[in-house]
Amino acid sequence: MALTMDQLRQLLDTQELHYFLDPKRDAIMLGAAGLFGRYQVVLILEINGTFFQCHSINYAHCPANHSHLAAV
Repeated sequence: MALTMDQLRQLLDTQELHYFLDPKRDAIMLGAAGLFGRYQVVLILEINGTFFQCHSINYAHCPANHSHLAAV
């Protein structure tokens, strides 16, 4: 089932989230705050809405050899 940009925008609007639309493609950027900082996420619709991607920008990560990797 395909997702349209209007449906995605309605979902974000019902959650009262503020976002920015990419005027050149079906993409939305929004920000969120958590316990450990602020994050930016890009939501992308491709292949006529049948493929949905979420990309985080400047996300925190845990190195593979860190002692708390399993908890993360």
